[in-house]
Amino acid sequence: MVEEIVKKIEEETARKIKNMMIRCDKAVEKIMANAREKVEKERKRIQKEVEKTVNTAWKRAISSANLEGKRLVLEAMDNAVRMAIERAKEKLSSLDEKTYASFLERKIAEGREMLGSSFRVYCREKDMALVRRLCERHGCEVLRGDIEIGGVIIESKDRGMKINYTFEEIIARSMPSLREVAAKHLGEGG
Repeated sequence: MVEEIVKKIEEETARKIKNMMIRCDKAVEKIMANAREKVEKERKRIQKEVEKTVNTAWKRAISSANLEGKRLVLEAMDNAVRMAIERAKEKLSSLDEKTYASFLERKIAEGREMLGSSFRVYCREKDMALVRRLCERHGCEVLRGDIEIGGVIIESKDRGMKINYTFEEIIARSMPSLREVAAKHLGEGG
């Protein structure tokens, strides 16, 4: 009888242990399922965060590259304009005397038309003899002016009006169109 009782206790204990193991297995499975769900949610959250960070970094890199590209284009445009100005200065300062004299004569005549017969002409030191010769028939005063490349400045005797026909001024007035041409060519890729 004791043996039967012990056997029943053992069977009962084995059954309880088996039930407990089944419940434990189910609990472990439930804990594992919850853990997998949490891990998956965290993985998705981290993935979204990484994507957002990568997208932000990508946008910054693209923006930075665009800005650098624009800076390089502007720099190239400035260089192109500077080179065009230098070439223009070289060509203007190396005009043959006949062409240069013809230019000066036209500008002095235009100045007389606009200012009347009472005016003065400013020119470079090296152009004084040429400009005096051109001004003989106009009866104007010839003075040395602060002119680097060439051309003349014509001023009314009362100094109320001044017309700048210097090559420097002609180049300065051409700057907007030089920049426009450079921008157009650089925008077309050449």
